[in-house]
Amino acid sequence: MIIDLRQLDLPSGRIEGVQEVALEAHPGEVADVSFRVTLDYSHSGASVHFRGRIEGVLETTCDRCLERVRAPVAGTFDLVVRRSSEHEPAQEAEGAEDYVTIPLGEHEVSLESSVRETAVVSVPMVILCAEDCRGLCPVCGVNRNRDECRCQPAGDPRWNALRRLSGSGDNS
Repeated sequence: MIIDLRQLDLPSGRIEGVQEVALEAHPGEVADVSFRVTLDYSHSGASVHFRGRIEGVLETTCDRCLERVRAPVAGTFDLVVRRSSEHEPAQEAEGAEDYVTIPLGEHEVSLESSVRETAVVSVPMVILCAEDCRGLCPVCGVNRNRDECRCQPAGDPRWNALRRLSGSGDNS
């Protein structure tokens, strides 16, 4: 999303737009998500402060049952754009991720990296179809949300020595 600073003639206001971001919810699974971007801005001297909010829906698979799921993704970011003489660097070294300096002759600022970064860190670590998702049976692979399986849990083999001891104690 590119903002033309010349169009921000009011002391403060709101801009809305859309930006596509490619997100990887699971390794090897990339989904294009269309984010609605809402920017509140305010002028402060030679700077413009942007407070952004992104909202989109990621279509991916549930981490437990592997069914398709639509997961909401939302987040916020701040960006300060400062205008200065053309002899200064294009971006400040300290705090470069949220403070940008542009030369006086330029008027456009790209918010693409801010939107992308916010989207990436806002994807949930675990994506579930429902909070009480029962997942897949580790033995037969049936989806426990839809069907019941008759598989017995295999048990933890680390307890076998204790089971043998308790079994031999009954024979005395």
